[in-house]
Amino acid sequence: MKKGVLLVLVLVFCLANVSTNTVQKNNRYESIFTFKIGPDANIQQIKNRLEFYSSYSRIITHIHITENSLTIKYENFVSPKKVKFLLETAGLAQIKAANSSPINIKESCNVRVTGNEYVDVKSLAYSDRSKLTMFFKNPQILEDFSTLNIGENLTFAIGDVEISKAKIREPIKQGSLSYSFIQEKDFNACIIGAIINSPYTTKPSMELVEHKLSFNNESISKELIQKYNKIKENEELIKHIEFLVKKSTSTRPDLSSKNVAEYFPDIEALSDIRSLFRIIYTNDISYFLTRSKCATYSDFESLIDKLSLEIKTYGNFYDKGADLRKKRFIANLGAISKQYFKD
Repeated sequence: MKKGVLLVLVLVFCLANVSTNTVQKNNRYESIFTFKIGPDANIQQIKNRLEFYSSYSRIITHIHITENSLTIKYENFVSPKKVKFLLETAGLAQIKAANSSPINIKESCNVRVTGNEYVDVKSLAYSDRSKLTMFFKNPQILEDFSTLNIGENLTFAIGDVEISKAKIREPIKQGSLSYSFIQEKDFNACIIGAIINSPYTTKPSMELVEHKLSFNNESISKELIQKYNKIKENEELIKHIEFLVKKSTSTRPDLSSKNVAEYFPDIEALSDIRSLFRIIYTNDISYFLTRSKCATYSDFESLIDKLSLEIKTYGNFYDKGADLRKKRFIANLGAISKQYFKD
């Protein structure tokens, strides 16, 4: 009897482990970059910067360096533009304004990287933590600086790269500055934090040789990425969706009319579609994927194909038969949004 109970416990333990491993495998993403590096590259500085990025983003990072090459593997999606910005941006991070000498951020502030309070950080898989806060070690420095520059622009820059600019309207007394980077294409708070903590004096010579993007150990094809980018290029479509949302919310139809659905689009579906296209147009493919409910590569491929087909079939709302296509487009895209994005 005891042997039978022991056997059952062992089987349950093994099945539990298999289930856990399967979940982990199904949620595994990888981005692998191979760079050719010049003799001027400071390898230790590069490693420091990558380690800071890994710490802030909570992405496991593997680094392999030979005499003239650098291979980085991230256990998540990371875009080439962001990696390039992370590895190559050189210069001190500073706060600048017209009437004062610049403030060196690394010397004057402690830096904290978090998710934006308006964003579900878990949905980003910690790959794009979007809020950077600088806490001044001496708050009086920031108050004096802002007081001298009321009416001027306060600029946050790294070397020659301007990160953010805002007009100073009153003295800043709390001793902290926060920046949100959720809409930026080429960098995020994790990258900026890593650059601040590990500055380069000069830009290293680096050339991206290869980039592999994998979803559950299946490399995403160039053709599929091209399809995604083609969807992203259709800027007129998102403008028209925004227009339809505004028009629908401002219209007050007679709800007792039998024909109400013919002239009053489904506002919930329209809002879902607008959210979907905002993710596409304002972010890279990695953000798009981590926000979606795609569990397999096939899911992702199917999603892109469905979006491409709907846009191709119903994307023109201005010629003969447009009203009927518009209804079908809203209905079909609304269903896709709910299937792949809405909980």
